[in-house]
Amino acid sequence: MKLWGLFALRLWLAVLIGAAPALAAESYAVLGQLAPAASTGSVTCTNASPMVCTLNGHGSAADDQFQFTVGTAPTGTSLGTSYFIISAGLTANNFELSTTRGGTAINSSSTGSGLTGVFYHQLYTPSGSNSAVLSSMHVCNWSASVNDSVRIAVSPGRAALAAKNFVSFGTAVPFGDCIYPPAMTMANTDGLYVYSANGTTSFSVFGAEEN
Repeated sequence: MKLWGLFALRLWLAVLIGAAPALAAESYAVLGQLAPAASTGSVTCTNASPMVCTLNGHGSAADDQFQFTVGTAPTGTSLGTSYFIISAGLTANNFELSTTRGGTAINSSSTGSGLTGVFYHQLYTPSGSNSAVLSSMHVCNWSASVNDSVRIAVSPGRAALAAKNFVSFGTAVPFGDCIYPPAMTMANTDGLYVYSANGTTSFSVFGAEEN
């Protein structure tokens, strides 16, 4: 009993001075953030090897996903299929596509026509061998005075997404407001992707990574 009392006293003192021992191998923090970025727009593509597509100020990064949604798709691609943006040839206005994450660029023998595309931005994937408990995802519209509809999806294995993978919010997020989707768990091979209809919404995800 004396030993237990001594331990309890030390624990109480540790809490009092802010030095309590860690109780689990996890750390709650903002795990991912994404500034407003284009999610849809008119796209042109080259008849070339590799095919290079252009949407000025697209705001996408390698491992984001892209779909042609309207028009005649360039040869070698199809409407409604998700492709991965790769690091090769990626600039502020241009991007190349692959059928696999980090894979070889797609070649095309036609430019397509009348193209509109949709970007699915990768917001977060757990680091190393960790899994993640996403306890509170903030989806906030801080960037424009218009309402914005958003979609969120976890992609197992960061595989190609389809529209049906996304959770859509029926009510648009008003300017200056946030929504908080339910908590979810991700493996370190998964990816969290987001879509902003107007390209005006800021995203952040808060939670814990666990070993």
